[in-house]
Amino acid sequence: MNAETLATKRVSDVIAALTHLADVLVRENRALRDHDRAALRDLTEEKATAARAYEAKVETMKEVGATLAGIDDDLRQRLAGIGERATRLMVENERLLRIAMESGRHLMEAIVDAAKDMNMGPGTYSRGGNVVAGSRQATAPLSLDRSL
Repeated sequence: MNAETLATKRVSDVIAALTHLADVLVRENRALRDHDRAALRDLTEEKATAARAYEAKVETMKEVGATLAGIDDDLRQRLAGIGERATRLMVENERLLRIAMESGRHLMEAIVDAAKDMNMGPGTYSRGGNVVAGSRQATAPLSLDRSL
């Protein structure tokens, strides 16, 4: 295989790997918008695998170095196009992941606050000697010995 053919194959491999990663990102972004937890669990590993495959293909493409200048314009345009598409999808993916994480954090805070409000603590004695259930403000216990 000559150098130009090898360079063309390497670029084609990168395009295929990046296309697959972009397709996974499309599905993950949809699952994030739809709050589909089951799909997100399945896509997490698939996205990691696709990203590793893309990185590996980029590394092998770098090995052909200077011969990349000889690839045809159509292939160069395809690479640029999928690169732009993948970049847009990654930006959207990051935004959706941040929103999901922030929403989860707010939900957990609301649950913690509700649990705190439900657990008012033990009852305490009021000034009149009555037991007040769930009082947040406890009075110091005091007993008097009337036999004095």
